[in-house]
Amino acid sequence: DEHYTFAFPPFMPPNPNPYRPFGKSLVLAMELVLTYKDGTEEILTADESFKVKEHSVVMTNVYGSETIDGRKVQENWSNAGFDDTNWDNASLAGPEDTPKGELIRQFQPPVKVLRTYEGILIGNVQGKDIYDFGQNMSGILEFEVKGKSGDMIKMYPAEKLAEDGSADQMAKGWVNVDSCITYIIGKDNVWEKCRMAFTYFAGRYVAAEYVPGAKEGSMETAARNITAHAISSAYKTDGNFSCDDVRYGKIYNMIEKTVEANMLGVHTDCPTIERFAWQEPNHLMAPSIFYMKDGKKLWEKFLLDIRMGQHTEDDWFYDMDGGRVYPGEGLVPSQCPCYIPNVLPVPGLGDFYDIIPWGSTSILGTYWHYIFYGDVKIIEDNYDTGMRYLKHLQTRVNEEGFINYGLGDWGNPQNNLARENIETAFLYADAKILAEFADILGKTEDKKSLMAYADEVKNNYNKRLLVKHPDNGFWCYKVYDHPDEIFLTQASQALPLFWGIAPEDKEADIVKALRFTLERDGAFICGEVGLPYVIQTARKYRMNKLISSFILKEEHPSYYAFILDGETTLGEYWESNPRSHCH
Repeated sequence: DEHYTFAFPPFMPPNPNPYRPFGKSLVLAMELVLTYKDGTEEILTADESFKVKEHSVVMTNVYGSETIDGRKVQENWSNAGFDDTNWDNASLAGPEDTPKGELIRQFQPPVKVLRTYEGILIGNVQGKDIYDFGQNMSGILEFEVKGKSGDMIKMYPAEKLAEDGSADQMAKGWVNVDSCITYIIGKDNVWEKCRMAFTYFAGRYVAAEYVPGAKEGSMETAARNITAHAISSAYKTDGNFSCDDVRYGKIYNMIEKTVEANMLGVHTDCPTIERFAWQEPNHLMAPSIFYMKDGKKLWEKFLLDIRMGQHTEDDWFYDMDGGRVYPGEGLVPSQCPCYIPNVLPVPGLGDFYDIIPWGSTSILGTYWHYIFYGDVKIIEDNYDTGMRYLKHLQTRVNEEGFINYGLGDWGNPQNNLARENIETAFLYADAKILAEFADILGKTEDKKSLMAYADEVKNNYNKRLLVKHPDNGFWCYKVYDHPDEIFLTQASQALPLFWGIAPEDKEADIVKALRFTLERDGAFICGEVGLPYVIQTARKYRMNKLISSFILKEEHPSYYAFILDGETTLGEYWESNPRSHCH
């Protein structure tokens, strides 16, 4: 199909490790245990006695495109007594089509419909009817259509509208998210129901286009009851929020809808463009989400994905020149599961594959899970993974004791990434938290060596970065890549305070430095990595009024600015019309 099948660089060449669909056949491996009221059990397994028939869904892909042919619908096929005489027996899958690895039961919550939105017709632009659901979402589209057999209705989802009111599928500055849901009408002049079956769309709007088929004759095609079912992983709501300031209520609702739309068995980062299992939200957002939702089982699944995705010394893939890359024993990819090793270089930063705040979910995701749910098994299950990852990081430290690759404070609106400050603060946090894990598990020698290493990182960090401000007189953390000037960022002060890198005798000064950067900037001048630490550290040191004023600013960077922009989910960056409108 021509619609959005991995047709942009991170997926296809020049990436030398492009997406490859697995096998040539659709396979089913199933063991179904039926337990009856009398306690007896029956086990059903998929075998060659199963019957198969070409499905009415003739094309589907993970990025939201699906083609359903109403002419191929087998009515009542799922009912007992259906006559399957004309169906074929299933074939036994060969080795080339059989997935490898261990088949385990699904223990994380399934994906479910949370709520349903009615599409409101708001206009016709360029020959397409435009419908607004009023909410950006990950959703399943459902509608009824009537016309001539063979005619088609095509639905184009979008997060935003263009200036002329058309559905705008262009992700600003990047790619056209060319997804389309197509239904081919099966019978003449009969209302038929279409519902997406194997994938989901993302967006707030759809543009409906009516396309004639090959059959001659005229018959008007019409659609009605266009609805969208918002979906998310079925983890139950654990908390709620209320405030007499309605602005906060709107912000909370916007954040909750963003979390829901991005949580579908993995943390997708954005449901329109990527749908990757990026790892950094699984610790950066963990406390926020755990106050909102019960994430216990989902995070256990995320951490299992990490354990399965962690590299051994023998693993390799191709670099941009066609040579072999050995990522190294213990490396945790930035995406788990990782279907496409994304080795496209990020100028001056490294690549998108090996990023410490992403890989550190193996340790810090475990930490937040334990803090909220108190289950020591999560530490037992992930301790070795964390130790292997820390050993990998130790091989990447430069001669000055810093990690000098990675994305730093990714998404900082002024591009002040403070890379070495950020990455090395996470190196310390990883060692410190692993020492706490070792203590919980009674691993005395591990605890000693981990504490010693954490102290080594801490002392070197302070020796090289902690300086006295020449104008203001307080101690503060300069940025590593600005060695000849006292350049301060919000995140470079907040992370050392949060994780305990800051010396006790200079803590009050560094708090002053944090306040100085916040008052100087007058807004959140930090990216996704620094933001939770800036907010939590400012709260700890009684800067709530300052943070509140930033949250409610009417221009970017601010949460409330998204509300004034008319957004119903969070944008990717602090700006109007961001690249992704649900991030």
